[in-house]
Amino acid sequence: MTTGVHGTNRTRSPIRPDWPDGLHLMGLLERFRRAPQVPQGAARDTTELAPLPAEAEVELGVLMQFLHHADGFALALAEVNSRPFEDELIELAQARSRTAIAVVDAAEVGWGPGLGTRLIELSSGASAVFLTGLDLVVSPGASEQPALSQLDLARNRLAAELGVPLVIWAPAYVFAELPFRAPNLWSLAIDRFVFASDGSRARDGADYARSGLGAGAVDYRREQSRLEELLAETGANCRIDVLAELRKRLGDLALMQDRYDDADSLLREALTAYRTIGDRLGQANTLKSLGDLARMQNRYDDADSLLRDALNGYRTIGHRLGEANTLNSLGDLALMQDRYDDADSLLREALTAYRTIGDRLGEAQTLKSLGDLARMQDRYDDADSLLREALTAYRTIGDRLGEANALLSLGRLASSKGERDVARSRLFEAAELYRDVGNTRWAGIAHQEALLLGAP
Repeated sequence: MTTGVHGTNRTRSPIRPDWPDGLHLMGLLERFRRAPQVPQGAARDTTELAPLPAEAEVELGVLMQFLHHADGFALALAEVNSRPFEDELIELAQARSRTAIAVVDAAEVGWGPGLGTRLIELSSGASAVFLTGLDLVVSPGASEQPALSQLDLARNRLAAELGVPLVIWAPAYVFAELPFRAPNLWSLAIDRFVFASDGSRARDGADYARSGLGAGAVDYRREQSRLEELLAETGANCRIDVLAELRKRLGDLALMQDRYDDADSLLREALTAYRTIGDRLGQANTLKSLGDLARMQNRYDDADSLLRDALNGYRTIGHRLGEANTLNSLGDLALMQDRYDDADSLLREALTAYRTIGDRLGEAQTLKSLGDLARMQDRYDDADSLLREALTAYRTIGDRLGEANALLSLGRLASSKGERDVARSRLFEAAELYRDVGNTRWAGIAHQEALLLGAP
Protein backbone atom coordinates (compact mmCIF):
# COMPACT_ATOMS: atom_id res chain seq x y z
CA MET A 1 0.00 0.00 0.00
CA THR A 2 1.36 3.37 -0.99
CA THR A 3 1.53 5.94 1.79
CA GLY A 4 2.99 9.37 2.46
CA VAL A 5 2.57 12.06 -0.15
CA HIS A 6 0.44 9.92 -2.41
CA GLY A 7 -2.26 9.10 0.13
CA THR A 8 -3.83 5.69 0.57
CA ASN A 9 -6.43 3.77 -1.37
CA ARG A 10 -7.21 6.78 -3.57
CA THR A 11 -10.11 6.40 -6.00
CA ARG A 12 -10.16 7.87 -9.50
CA SER A 13 -13.53 9.60 -9.57
CA PRO A 14 -14.24 12.06 -12.41
CA ILE A 15 -14.75 14.87 -9.88
CA ARG A 16 -12.37 15.32 -6.99
CA PRO A 17 -14.40 14.38 -3.88
CA ASP A 18 -12.53 16.68 -1.51
CA TRP A 19 -13.34 19.85 -3.47
CA PRO A 20 -16.67 21.70 -2.99
CA ASP A 21 -19.13 22.00 -5.85
CA GLY A 22 -18.70 25.06 -8.02
CA LEU A 23 -14.98 25.38 -7.36
CA HIS A 24 -14.45 25.96 -11.07
CA LEU A 25 -15.62 29.55 -10.60
CA MET A 26 -12.88 32.00 -11.41
CA GLY A 27 -13.29 33.85 -8.10
CA LEU A 28 -11.94 30.81 -6.19
CA LEU A 29 -8.98 30.06 -8.43
CA GLU A 30 -6.51 31.93 -6.26
CA ARG A 31 -7.04 29.38 -3.49
CA PHE A 32 -5.23 26.83 -5.60
CA ARG A 33 -2.56 29.01 -7.19
CA ARG A 34 0.70 27.11 -7.37
CA ALA A 35 3.47 28.18 -5.00
CA PRO A 36 6.13 30.52 -6.47
CA GLN A 37 8.53 28.73 -8.81
CA VAL A 38 12.12 28.04 -7.84
CA PRO A 39 14.37 30.32 -9.92
CA GLN A 40 15.79 28.76 -13.08
CA GLY A 41 19.01 26.92 -12.42
CA ALA A 42 18.45 26.69 -8.64
CA ALA A 43 18.63 23.27 -7.02
CA ARG A 44 15.36 21.68 -5.93
CA ASP A 45 15.29 19.45 -2.88
CA THR A 46 13.11 16.42 -3.66
CA THR A 47 14.59 14.14 -1.01
CA GLU A 48 11.57 14.52 1.28
CA LEU A 49 9.14 13.25 -1.34
CA ALA A 50 7.99 9.65 -0.96
CA PRO A 51 9.11 7.30 -3.78
CA LEU A 52 6.65 7.22 -6.66
CA PRO A 53 4.72 4.03 -7.37
CA ALA A 54 6.63 2.03 -9.99
CA GLU A 55 4.19 2.68 -12.83
CA ALA A 56 4.14 6.42 -12.09
CA GLU A 57 7.95 6.42 -12.00
CA VAL A 58 8.07 4.80 -15.44
CA GLU A 59 5.34 7.09 -16.80
CA LEU A 60 7.24 10.15 -15.60
CA GLY A 61 10.42 8.78 -17.14
CA VAL A 62 8.69 8.37 -20.50
CA LEU A 63 7.27 11.89 -20.23
CA MET A 64 10.80 13.20 -19.65
CA GLN A 65 11.92 11.32 -22.78
CA PHE A 66 9.08 13.04 -24.67
CA LEU A 67 10.33 16.46 -23.52
CA HIS A 68 13.95 15.64 -24.28
CA HIS A 69 13.35 14.41 -27.82
CA ALA A 70 10.61 16.85 -28.88
CA ASP A 71 11.70 19.08 -31.74
CA GLY A 72 9.73 22.31 -31.50
CA PHE A 73 6.03 22.32 -30.66
CA ALA A 74 4.45 19.03 -29.62
CA LEU A 75 1.31 18.51 -27.52
CA ALA A 76 0.92 15.86 -24.82
CA LEU A 77 -1.76 15.22 -22.19
CA ALA A 78 -0.92 14.22 -18.61
CA GLU A 79 -3.89 12.67 -16.83
CA VAL A 80 -3.78 12.84 -13.02
CA ASN A 81 -6.81 12.99 -10.72
CA SER A 82 -5.17 14.34 -7.58
CA ARG A 83 -3.90 17.91 -7.32
CA PRO A 84 -1.29 17.15 -4.58
CA PHE A 85 0.05 14.27 -6.68
CA GLU A 86 0.08 16.51 -9.76
CA ASP A 87 2.09 19.10 -7.85
CA GLU A 88 4.58 16.44 -6.79
CA LEU A 89 4.97 15.07 -10.31
CA ILE A 90 5.56 18.53 -11.75
CA GLU A 91 8.12 19.30 -9.04
CA LEU A 92 9.97 16.07 -9.83
CA ALA A 93 9.82 16.78 -13.58
CA GLN A 94 11.35 20.22 -13.01
CA ALA A 95 14.07 18.74 -10.82
CA ARG A 96 14.96 16.08 -13.39
CA SER A 97 14.75 18.29 -16.45
CA ARG A 98 17.96 19.28 -18.20
CA THR A 99 16.42 22.66 -19.05
CA ALA A 100 13.83 25.07 -17.64
CA ILE A 101 10.13 24.14 -17.62
CA ALA A 102 7.55 26.94 -17.35
CA VAL A 103 4.52 26.00 -15.24
CA VAL A 104 1.51 28.14 -16.18
CA ASP A 105 -1.53 28.01 -13.91
CA ALA A 106 -4.99 28.59 -15.37
CA ALA A 107 -5.43 31.46 -12.92
CA GLU A 108 -2.57 33.34 -14.59
CA VAL A 109 -3.87 33.11 -18.14
CA GLY A 110 -7.24 34.82 -18.39
CA TRP A 111 -9.62 32.85 -20.61
CA GLY A 112 -10.51 35.22 -23.41
CA PRO A 113 -9.27 36.40 -26.81
CA GLY A 114 -5.51 36.51 -27.08
CA LEU A 115 -5.02 33.36 -25.01
CA GLY A 116 -2.31 32.03 -27.32
CA THR A 117 -0.33 35.27 -27.05
CA ARG A 118 -0.49 35.23 -23.24
CA LEU A 119 0.61 31.61 -23.03
CA ILE A 120 3.57 32.35 -25.27
CA GLU A 121 4.51 35.39 -23.16
CA LEU A 122 4.24 33.49 -19.87
CA SER A 123 6.47 30.70 -21.15
CA SER A 124 9.20 32.95 -22.57
CA GLY A 125 12.67 31.43 -22.26
CA ALA A 126 11.47 27.95 -21.26
CA SER A 127 12.24 24.69 -23.07
CA ALA A 128 8.79 23.25 -22.24
CA VAL A 129 5.44 24.45 -20.90
CA PHE A 130 3.19 22.72 -18.36
CA LEU A 131 -0.39 24.08 -18.35
CA THR A 132 -2.31 23.25 -15.15
CA GLY A 133 -5.57 24.18 -13.48
CA LEU A 134 -7.98 23.39 -16.33
CA ASP A 135 -10.02 21.32 -13.91
CA LEU A 136 -10.95 24.55 -12.14
CA VAL A 137 -12.38 26.15 -15.27
CA VAL A 138 -13.99 23.10 -16.89
CA SER A 139 -17.33 21.83 -15.52
CA PRO A 140 -18.22 18.20 -16.38
CA GLY A 141 -21.26 18.05 -18.66
CA ALA A 142 -21.73 21.81 -18.97
CA SER A 143 -23.26 22.98 -22.25
CA GLU A 144 -20.55 25.63 -22.67
CA GLN A 145 -16.82 25.26 -21.96
CA PRO A 146 -15.32 28.70 -22.73
CA ALA A 147 -11.83 27.77 -21.54
CA LEU A 148 -11.62 24.83 -23.93
CA SER A 149 -13.13 26.88 -26.74
CA GLN A 150 -10.46 29.56 -26.28
CA LEU A 151 -7.73 26.90 -26.24
CA ASP A 152 -9.13 25.53 -29.48
CA LEU A 153 -9.04 28.98 -31.07
CA ALA A 154 -5.43 29.41 -29.91
CA ARG A 155 -4.36 26.12 -31.46
CA ASN A 156 -2.83 27.51 -34.66
CA ARG A 157 -0.99 30.30 -32.84
CA LEU A 158 0.48 27.86 -30.31
CA ALA A 159 1.52 25.35 -32.98
CA ALA A 160 3.18 28.04 -35.06
CA GLU A 161 4.84 30.20 -32.39
CA LEU A 162 5.22 28.43 -29.05
CA GLY A 163 8.20 26.48 -30.39
CA VAL A 164 8.49 24.08 -27.41
CA PRO A 165 6.50 21.06 -26.16
CA LEU A 166 3.26 21.78 -24.30
CA VAL A 167 1.95 19.35 -21.66
CA ILE A 168 -1.58 19.86 -20.35
CA TRP A 169 -2.11 18.43 -16.85
CA ALA A 170 -5.72 17.63 -15.88
CA PRO A 171 -8.09 14.94 -14.58
CA ALA A 172 -9.70 12.44 -16.93
CA TYR A 173 -13.01 14.31 -17.17
CA VAL A 174 -11.27 17.34 -18.70
CA PHE A 175 -9.69 15.24 -21.44
CA ALA A 176 -13.04 13.53 -22.07
CA GLU A 177 -14.36 16.95 -23.11
CA LEU A 178 -11.49 17.77 -25.50
CA PRO A 179 -12.63 15.83 -28.62
CA PHE A 180 -15.96 17.68 -28.53
CA ARG A 181 -15.05 21.10 -27.10
CA ALA A 182 -11.58 21.55 -28.57
CA PRO A 183 -11.37 19.20 -31.58
CA ASN A 184 -8.66 21.21 -33.35
CA LEU A 185 -6.40 21.17 -30.30
CA TRP A 186 -7.22 17.51 -29.69
CA SER A 187 -6.09 16.67 -33.21
CA LEU A 188 -2.57 17.84 -32.31
CA ALA A 189 -2.11 15.58 -29.28
CA ILE A 190 0.55 12.95 -29.95
CA ASP A 191 1.05 11.51 -26.46
CA ARG A 192 -0.99 10.81 -23.36
CA PHE A 193 0.49 9.95 -19.98
CA VAL A 194 -1.64 8.54 -17.16
CA PHE A 195 -0.59 8.80 -13.51
CA ALA A 196 -2.31 6.95 -10.64
CA SER A 197 -1.21 8.00 -7.17
CA ASP A 198 -1.88 4.58 -5.67
CA GLY A 199 -0.26 2.50 -8.42
CA SER A 200 -3.47 0.55 -8.88
CA ARG A 201 -3.97 0.46 -12.63
CA ALA A 202 -4.72 -2.86 -14.27
CA ARG A 203 -2.32 -2.30 -17.11
CA ASP A 204 -2.16 -4.56 -20.14
CA GLY A 205 -1.40 -4.40 -23.84
CA ALA A 206 -4.82 -2.95 -24.57
CA ASP A 207 -3.65 0.32 -23.01
CA TYR A 208 -1.57 0.93 -26.12
CA ALA A 209 -4.38 0.07 -28.51
CA ARG A 210 -6.92 2.43 -26.97
CA SER A 211 -5.01 5.70 -26.80
CA GLY A 212 -7.87 7.65 -28.35
CA LEU A 213 -5.58 10.54 -29.27
CA GLY A 214 -6.60 12.87 -32.04
CA ALA A 215 -3.24 12.54 -33.78
CA GLY A 216 -3.79 8.83 -34.36
CA ALA A 217 -2.69 5.46 -33.10
CA VAL A 218 0.20 4.90 -30.72
CA ASP A 219 3.63 4.89 -32.36
CA TYR A 220 4.80 1.56 -30.96
CA ARG A 221 8.38 1.93 -32.16
CA ARG A 222 8.72 5.36 -30.58
CA GLU A 223 7.26 4.12 -27.31
CA GLN A 224 9.56 1.10 -27.38
CA SER A 225 12.58 3.32 -28.01
CA ARG A 226 11.70 5.57 -25.08
CA LEU A 227 11.27 2.66 -22.68
CA GLU A 228 14.50 1.01 -23.82
CA GLU A 229 16.37 4.29 -23.39
CA LEU A 230 14.87 4.72 -19.93
CA LEU A 231 15.89 1.16 -19.04
CA ALA A 232 19.45 1.83 -20.23
CA GLU A 233 19.64 5.10 -18.25
CA THR A 234 18.48 3.56 -14.97
CA GLY A 235 20.75 0.51 -15.37
CA ALA A 236 21.97 -1.31 -12.28
CA ASN A 237 20.59 1.39 -9.97
CA CYS A 238 17.01 0.75 -11.04
CA ARG A 239 14.53 -0.24 -8.32
CA ILE A 240 13.35 -3.80 -8.87
CA ASP A 241 9.70 -2.73 -8.99
CA VAL A 242 10.51 -0.08 -11.63
CA LEU A 243 12.56 -2.64 -13.57
CA ALA A 244 9.60 -5.03 -13.48
CA GLU A 245 7.26 -2.28 -14.73
CA LEU A 246 9.63 -1.38 -17.58
CA ARG A 247 9.87 -5.01 -18.71
CA LYS A 248 6.12 -5.44 -18.40
CA ARG A 249 5.46 -2.43 -20.62
CA LEU A 250 8.08 -3.49 -23.16
CA GLY A 251 6.48 -6.94 -23.18
CA ASP A 252 3.04 -5.44 -23.80
CA LEU A 253 4.45 -3.35 -26.65
CA ALA A 254 6.06 -6.44 -28.18
CA LEU A 255 2.69 -8.19 -27.90
CA MET A 256 0.95 -5.33 -29.74
CA GLN A 257 3.59 -5.51 -32.50
CA ASP A 258 3.19 -9.33 -32.89
CA ARG A 259 6.75 -9.89 -31.63
CA TYR A 260 5.61 -12.89 -29.63
CA ASP A 261 8.99 -14.36 -28.65
CA ASP A 262 10.18 -11.00 -27.31
CA ALA A 263 6.88 -10.51 -25.52
CA ASP A 264 7.09 -13.90 -23.83
CA SER A 265 10.67 -13.33 -22.65
CA LEU A 266 10.04 -9.81 -21.31
CA LEU A 267 6.78 -10.69 -19.60
CA ARG A 268 8.28 -13.74 -17.89
CA GLU A 269 11.20 -11.61 -16.64
CA ALA A 270 8.67 -9.12 -15.28
CA LEU A 271 6.65 -11.91 -13.63
CA THR A 272 9.77 -13.24 -11.90
CA ALA A 273 10.60 -9.77 -10.59
CA TYR A 274 7.06 -9.18 -9.33
CA ARG A 275 7.12 -12.53 -7.53
CA THR A 276 10.49 -11.68 -5.97
CA ILE A 277 9.10 -8.53 -4.35
CA GLY A 278 5.66 -9.99 -3.63
CA ASP A 279 3.75 -7.54 -5.84
CA ARG A 280 0.47 -9.40 -6.35
CA LEU A 281 -1.09 -6.77 -8.62
CA GLY A 282 2.00 -6.81 -10.84
CA GLN A 283 1.83 -10.60 -10.96
CA ALA A 284 -1.86 -10.56 -11.93
CA ASN A 285 -1.31 -7.90 -14.61
CA THR A 286 1.57 -9.89 -16.12
CA LEU A 287 -0.27 -13.23 -15.98
CA LYS A 288 -3.12 -11.59 -17.90
CA SER A 289 -0.72 -10.32 -20.58
CA LEU A 290 0.84 -13.79 -20.85
CA GLY A 291 -2.66 -15.24 -21.16
CA ASP A 292 -3.52 -12.79 -23.93
CA LEU A 293 -0.26 -13.73 -25.66
CA ALA A 294 -1.13 -17.43 -25.51
CA ARG A 295 -4.62 -16.64 -26.84
CA MET A 296 -3.15 -14.77 -29.82
CA GLN A 297 -0.90 -17.76 -30.53
CA ASN A 298 -3.90 -20.14 -30.40
CA ARG A 299 -2.43 -21.91 -27.34
CA TYR A 300 -5.86 -22.17 -25.85
CA ASP A 301 -5.10 -24.44 -22.87
CA ASP A 302 -2.18 -22.25 -21.80
CA ALA A 303 -4.28 -19.12 -22.29
CA ASP A 304 -7.11 -20.48 -20.17
CA SER A 305 -4.74 -21.49 -17.35
CA LEU A 306 -2.85 -18.16 -17.31
CA LEU A 307 -5.99 -16.04 -17.50
CA ARG A 308 -7.65 -17.97 -14.69
CA ASP A 309 -4.51 -17.53 -12.56
CA ALA A 310 -4.74 -13.80 -13.28
CA LEU A 311 -8.46 -13.78 -12.43
CA ASN A 312 -7.80 -15.49 -9.10
CA GLY A 313 -5.03 -12.98 -8.39
CA TYR A 314 -7.28 -10.00 -9.05
CA ARG A 315 -10.08 -11.46 -6.94
CA THR A 316 -7.71 -12.18 -4.06
CA ILE A 317 -6.69 -8.52 -3.82
CA GLY A 318 -10.16 -7.20 -4.68
CA HIS A 319 -9.17 -5.49 -7.92
CA ARG A 320 -12.45 -5.17 -9.80
CA LEU A 321 -11.08 -3.59 -12.99
CA GLY A 322 -8.48 -6.33 -13.41
CA GLU A 323 -11.18 -8.92 -12.77
CA ALA A 324 -13.44 -7.38 -15.41
CA ASN A 325 -10.63 -7.16 -17.98
CA THR A 326 -9.72 -10.80 -17.43
CA LEU A 327 -13.33 -11.99 -17.67
CA ASN A 328 -13.46 -10.12 -20.98
CA SER A 329 -10.33 -11.94 -22.21
CA LEU A 330 -11.73 -15.30 -21.08
CA GLY A 331 -14.94 -14.49 -22.96
CA ASP A 332 -12.99 -13.67 -26.12
CA LEU A 333 -11.05 -16.94 -25.68
CA ALA A 334 -14.30 -18.92 -25.43
CA LEU A 335 -15.56 -17.09 -28.53
CA MET A 336 -12.45 -18.15 -30.47
CA GLN A 337 -13.12 -21.77 -29.46
CA ASP A 338 -16.79 -21.58 -30.51
CA ARG A 339 -17.87 -22.10 -26.89
CA TYR A 340 -20.69 -19.66 -27.33
CA ASP A 341 -22.57 -20.33 -24.08
CA ASP A 342 -19.38 -19.92 -22.03
CA ALA A 343 -18.49 -16.78 -23.99
CA ASP A 344 -21.91 -15.25 -23.36
CA SER A 345 -21.75 -15.98 -19.63
CA LEU A 346 -18.20 -14.63 -19.19
CA LEU A 347 -18.82 -11.49 -21.24
CA ARG A 348 -22.04 -10.68 -19.40
CA GLU A 349 -20.21 -11.11 -16.09
CA ALA A 350 -17.54 -8.71 -17.38
CA LEU A 351 -20.20 -6.25 -18.53
CA THR A 352 -21.81 -6.23 -15.09
CA ALA A 353 -18.41 -5.62 -13.47
CA TYR A 354 -17.59 -2.73 -15.82
CA ARG A 355 -20.95 -1.10 -15.16
CA THR A 356 -20.50 -1.52 -11.41
CA ILE A 357 -17.18 0.32 -11.40
CA GLY A 358 -18.24 2.84 -14.06
CA ASP A 359 -15.70 1.89 -16.72
CA ARG A 360 -17.35 3.16 -19.91
CA LEU A 361 -14.57 1.93 -22.20
CA GLY A 362 -14.70 -1.62 -20.83
CA GLU A 363 -18.48 -1.52 -21.11
CA ALA A 364 -18.29 -0.45 -24.76
CA GLN A 365 -15.75 -3.14 -25.65
CA THR A 366 -17.79 -5.87 -23.97
CA LEU A 367 -21.01 -4.75 -25.67
CA LYS A 368 -19.19 -5.03 -28.98
CA SER A 369 -17.96 -8.56 -28.17
CA LEU A 370 -21.50 -9.58 -27.17
CA GLY A 371 -22.77 -8.09 -30.42
CA ASP A 372 -20.23 -10.05 -32.44
CA LEU A 373 -21.25 -13.21 -30.57
CA ALA A 374 -24.93 -12.61 -31.35
CA ARG A 375 -24.04 -12.09 -35.04
CA MET A 376 -22.15 -15.41 -35.13
CA GLN A 377 -25.25 -17.11 -33.69
CA ASP A 378 -27.50 -15.45 -36.30
CA ARG A 379 -29.34 -13.51 -33.55
CA TYR A 380 -29.41 -10.47 -35.77
CA ASP A 381 -31.82 -8.29 -33.77
CA ASP A 382 -29.77 -8.80 -30.59
CA ALA A 383 -26.56 -8.17 -32.51
CA ASP A 384 -27.88 -4.92 -33.96
CA SER A 385 -29.03 -3.65 -30.56
CA LEU A 386 -25.76 -4.54 -28.79
CA LEU A 387 -23.52 -3.11 -31.51
CA ARG A 388 -25.50 0.14 -31.70
CA GLU A 389 -25.21 0.46 -27.93
CA ALA A 390 -21.45 -0.11 -28.22
CA LEU A 391 -21.19 2.49 -31.00
CA THR A 392 -23.04 5.06 -28.90
CA ALA A 393 -20.77 4.35 -25.91
CA TYR A 394 -17.61 4.72 -28.00
CA ARG A 395 -18.83 8.02 -29.42
CA THR A 396 -19.79 9.30 -25.96
CA ILE A 397 -16.26 8.78 -24.62
CA GLY A 398 -14.58 9.95 -27.84
CA ASP A 399 -12.90 6.62 -28.65
CA ARG A 400 -12.57 6.79 -32.43
CA LEU A 401 -10.78 3.44 -32.79
CA GLY A 402 -13.59 1.76 -30.87
CA GLU A 403 -16.12 3.61 -33.03
CA ALA A 404 -14.43 2.24 -36.15
CA ASN A 405 -14.47 -1.30 -34.71
CA ALA A 406 -18.20 -1.05 -33.94
CA LEU A 407 -18.97 0.29 -37.43
CA LEU A 408 -16.99 -2.57 -38.96
CA SER A 409 -19.06 -5.08 -36.98
CA LEU A 410 -22.30 -3.31 -37.94
CA GLY A 411 -21.23 -3.39 -41.58
CA ARG A 412 -20.55 -7.11 -41.38
CA LEU A 413 -23.91 -7.64 -39.67
CA ALA A 414 -25.73 -5.76 -42.44
CA SER A 415 -23.89 -7.89 -45.01
CA SER A 416 -24.98 -11.08 -43.23
CA LYS A 417 -28.59 -9.81 -43.38
CA GLY A 418 -28.29 -9.08 -47.10
CA GLU A 419 -28.48 -5.30 -46.64
CA ARG A 420 -25.70 -4.52 -49.08
CA ASP A 421 -26.12 -0.74 -49.31
CA VAL A 422 -26.17 -0.35 -45.52
CA ALA A 423 -23.19 -2.68 -45.16
CA ARG A 424 -21.19 -0.82 -47.80
CA SER A 425 -21.88 2.56 -46.15
CA ARG A 426 -20.84 1.38 -42.69
CA LEU A 427 -17.70 -0.34 -43.96
CA PHE A 428 -16.57 2.75 -45.86
CA GLU A 429 -17.25 4.85 -42.75
CA ALA A 430 -15.20 2.42 -40.67
CA ALA A 431 -12.36 2.54 -43.21
CA GLU A 432 -12.29 6.34 -43.06
CA LEU A 433 -12.14 6.32 -39.26
CA TYR A 434 -9.34 3.74 -39.26
CA ARG A 435 -7.37 6.01 -41.59
CA ASP A 436 -8.03 9.00 -39.34
CA VAL A 437 -6.50 7.22 -36.32
CA GLY A 438 -3.55 5.91 -38.35
CA ASN A 439 -4.60 2.24 -38.49
CA THR A 440 -3.87 1.61 -42.16
CA ARG A 441 -4.13 -2.18 -41.92
CA TRP A 442 -7.73 -2.20 -40.77
CA ALA A 443 -8.58 0.72 -43.03
CA GLY A 444 -7.55 -1.50 -45.93
CA ILE A 445 -9.53 -4.47 -44.64
CA ALA A 446 -12.73 -2.45 -44.17
CA HIS A 447 -12.33 -0.77 -47.57
CA GLN A 448 -11.76 -4.09 -49.31
CA GLU A 449 -14.81 -5.68 -47.66
CA ALA A 450 -16.91 -2.73 -48.86
CA LEU A 451 -15.62 -3.08 -52.43
CA LEU A 452 -16.42 -6.81 -52.43
CA LEU A 453 -20.09 -5.92 -51.94
CA GLY A 454 -20.11 -4.39 -55.41
CA ALA A 455 -21.22 -1.02 -56.76
CA PRO A 456 -24.36 0.67 -55.35
